[in-house]
Amino acid sequence: MELLAIFTTAFVVGFSGAMMPGPLLTVTIGESARRGFSAGPLLVLGHAVLELVLILALVGGLSIYLTRTAVTHTIAIFGGAFLIYMGYGMARDARAGRVALDLEEAGGSDGTFASKEPPAEGAGKGRSRMHPVVAGVLTS
Repeated sequence: MELLAIFTTAFVVGFSGAMMPGPLLTVTIGESARRGFSAGPLLVLGHAVLELVLILALVGGLSIYLTRTAVTHTIAIFGGAFLIYMGYGMARDARAGRVALDLEEAGGSDGTFASKEPPAEGAGKGRSRMHPVVAGVLTS
């Protein structure tokens, strides 16, 4: 009975995480439009690799270090600083007119263009894109 309870709990928690859209879904949509069906399984593989490494690290004793007050405070400070940095970058770009929140001003009423800047040189030719497995690891 205990194994069934663990399975059910893990299954429900997995679904709750899958219901919330996030960066992995965004990359999946973009890469699927670009590469087709093969992007989905490759992104899942990348995500699974990251999950496996994290589980092995936790089983191997990483959880002992992660529960230390100094470690949690350090993670919180770096995470908060990164959020502030991203917020500053968005505010700076909005103030400089590089992004627009108004769809008419952004270039298309269908919302396809969110930036006023032209695409980077070589964009869309695979030069500035990463492999879907790497993207699956990095966006997880």
